[in-house]
Amino acid sequence: MKTVEVKYKKHKFRQDIPFYLLLLPAVLTVFIFSYMPMPGVIMAFKNLVPQDGMFGSPWAGKNGFEHFIYVFTTPTFVDAIWPTVWLNILSLLIRFPAPLIFALLLNELHKRIFKRTVQTISYLPYFLSWISVTGLATSLLDEFGIINDILLLFGRSDRILFLNNSKNFIPIYIFLSVWKSVGWGSIIYLATISGISPDLYEAATLDGANRFMRVWHITMPALLPTAMILLILEVGQLFGSNFELVYGLQNPYFTTEVISTVIYKYGLDKSTMYEATTALNLVQSLVALTLTLGANWISKKASSVSLW
Repeated sequence: MKTVEVKYKKHKFRQDIPFYLLLLPAVLTVFIFSYMPMPGVIMAFKNLVPQDGMFGSPWAGKNGFEHFIYVFTTPTFVDAIWPTVWLNILSLLIRFPAPLIFALLLNELHKRIFKRTVQTISYLPYFLSWISVTGLATSLLDEFGIINDILLLFGRSDRILFLNNSKNFIPIYIFLSVWKSVGWGSIIYLATISGISPDLYEAATLDGANRFMRVWHITMPALLPTAMILLILEVGQLFGSNFELVYGLQNPYFTTEVISTVIYKYGLDKSTMYEATTALNLVQSLVALTLTLGANWISKKASSVSLW
């Protein structure tokens, strides 16, 4: 019996070889860029001496946590934590439900050509790099940009300095985050909606359910598991930060610093504080892991939906 089972597994493996080959580039990419650099975290516990290398350098302080203490006692690093968390909380509250709402609205469109056109247009921003998005936003919102030209065309007497007011940073950040991700994020929800049996909607219609009731009692429960999985992943990013967007928007008036921009500026650009920035990045990763595990546990207890 075991011989037959082994032969079947070997046969199945040979059949699946083309799929493993398709998966291989992704596996190699993750391994090279995500797993191979992991030994570098030891730098957070060392006083780096370049000629001795990471592993030959002496430990930082008596217990190796000198750089972690430095990170949490230096205003430059501490001040970057709250903006990081605050921006991600706002993004979670606005960006997370946006694809779900957009998918529900698209699903209610019955004209196929119009629906596909809207979908295609909404997907396009996702394929733009963040530096392209920030460059486009800067051009549009500039004092002599097209938005000010349109406002003048409709009767406004003066130009608005959108990029010269620090209060505009968060609205612009949130808007660009939603604009770039809402179309692509709706694909998962639309795929889930397409798998719902039409018989359920027909039965609900016969029972007198209107459009809103069909969405609330049929579509939303079907989308709940997908939404919970995506929410778990979003919660894990609360301590992360969108380096490209924040760094691209920074100017003499938009001076908000987040963890990733501080790591870049003090680890590579302005100075060579490799150890301290590595320590901060390690803390950021550990907090993200903790948030993901916590969100997954809560979701599993509350709704029986989880990543594992």
